[in-house]
Amino acid sequence: MCILYGARLMKRNSRALLRFAYYDQLTGSYNMVKFSHMLEETIASTRDFSLVAMNIRKFKFINETFGDEVANQLLCYVKKVLDEAVFEGEFFCRETADKFYILMRTSDENLVQRRLEEITEHIRDFFLHYNRQYRMMIYAGVVTGAEINGSFVKREELMSHVMFALDRAKKRQQDDFSGSVYSAV
Repeated sequence: MCILYGARLMKRNSRALLRFAYYDQLTGSYNMVKFSHMLEETIASTRDFSLVAMNIRKFKFINETFGDEVANQLLCYVKKVLDEAVFEGEFFCRETADKFYILMRTSDENLVQRRLEEITEHIRDFFLHYNRQYRMMIYAGVVTGAEINGSFVKREELMSHVMFALDRAKKRQQDDFSGSVYSAV
């Protein structure tokens, strides 16, 4: 009886540790550790992908104005939108605060652009639930696998390029999303 109880307890603790190790505690999405493992597998097998870094402009302002609870609900809403937007074989994570990464299984920049515009529109709908007139802006940096030179690329290099692209998009400070997608390489 004690052995059975111990086995159940170990199994439950193992699941909890796995959840803590690979999932974001707030949203339930993958965390950067899990995303990085999956990204490495992807870049080792194909160049037909796009890596997206996405951020909510002035998230700190949203947090301070509407409160922590609404800000956390927004992040969970983003996760829900991304769950519905990713196709089979695609994945995403929340790294910190309002930064999300998405791996799309296409290197077609026009298709990525259209999909990001749709994602953005759905995320912007969040404040309609609160009858608020706040216009949320989202910016993103994109690197496609087709842009990668050479036969081997490291995950760290790819992440650096997409962060550079995100930084360029952030500096544009445009109201519309279409001007905010940049290729980094």
